[in-house]
Amino acid sequence: MSCGVQVVMIGHITLDDVVLHRTGETHFASPGGAVLYSTSGASYWRNNGDVGLVTRQGIEYTDEVLLPMARHPAVCMDGVRKAGKRGINLWILYDDDDYRHWILQSQSGSYEDLAPGPDDIPQAFLQSAKGFHICPLPMPQVPALIRRLPKDRVISIDPHYDWFFPQYKAQWEEILAQVDVVLPSEDEFTKFWGIRPKDDYASYKPYIRQLAKMGPKLVVLKMGAVGAIIYEKTEDRFYLIPPFGDEILDVTGAGDTFCGSFLSSYVEDQDPLAAAMKGMVGASITLERRGVIGNFMVDSNLAPQRLADFYERFHPQKAVF
Repeated sequence: MSCGVQVVMIGHITLDDVVLHRTGETHFASPGGAVLYSTSGASYWRNNGDVGLVTRQGIEYTDEVLLPMARHPAVCMDGVRKAGKRGINLWILYDDDDYRHWILQSQSGSYEDLAPGPDDIPQAFLQSAKGFHICPLPMPQVPALIRRLPKDRVISIDPHYDWFFPQYKAQWEEILAQVDVVLPSEDEFTKFWGIRPKDDYASYKPYIRQLAKMGPKLVVLKMGAVGAIIYEKTEDRFYLIPPFGDEILDVTGAGDTFCGSFLSSYVEDQDPLAAAMKGMVGASITLERRGVIGNFMVDSNLAPQRLADFYERFHPQKAVF
């Protein structure tokens, strides 16, 4: 397939053993990783090799495992590099309240060794893409990736949960000065500022403004079942976008799918509300499935149909808060 990539997803792929405390379910050797979920989110709105995937493929990730992605008409695999070593193997453990813990297994490769580097990004991606999304990666390796990316493109970043803490604030100020969109989860956001999660979401506003002052035009705070808070720095305006859909089978990867759908939309018209609504639709598809592979097998009309339904239920003018 000839790739005319428009958006690029950069990050880890993982092989996950999932344990759900609330139901007792287990799901072993499940393909996952933020970059596959974000790639699927972008793919719902794209075709013709528009979505570039950049990752390092561990030896347990055979070409057969990646076949659904390789066959998808929207996905370009030119940025997949064989690592020649074991990849990232995780335990994903859910508490009774669905709080997640990610634990590297003893035989796993390291986040650092499996993180894609600047030279892993194909030159063709750098020339054609309108936007790049950096999935959660070890913070020390992010600056080199950003330096590799063209400065006139949209760059979004989802912070890694192991690195988004107050002691790294100076380093994040340097990183965020070079990106357009930052998309932390509520859990990461509250830990970064050393505050407790709040029921009064308006009380997050001063902290969101402080994060935006570090550089990004947009702060997108992913709030799970509440939806997402969007802050436009130039307008000093906040929006609250509700989630879409009612069926929840597995929350793994929903936030990453949101990120991929968001960037896929935002690079076209710089409309954060439309991007967030597409993000919610993308996340709804992930929430209904177990593992990421099924995300690449959905009907191409599903996401657009859901978006039309979303607009019937909710108009963006209602989002200002």
